[in-house]
Amino acid sequence: MMKHIGVQIDGGLGTITLRKPPVNVFNIEMMDEINATLRDWIEEK
Repeated sequence: MMKHIGVQIDGGLGTITLRKPPVNVFNIEMMDEINATLRDWIEEK
């Protein structure tokens, strides 16, 4: 489970939701989670 993002896949559509309220500011941890998610999706292709 990711701490700063939510990940959902529905059919062929992947959605990444930022979960760092109130303004969803990016930080290094969030960018790492997004990168890891995208790499996983590429590998699953």
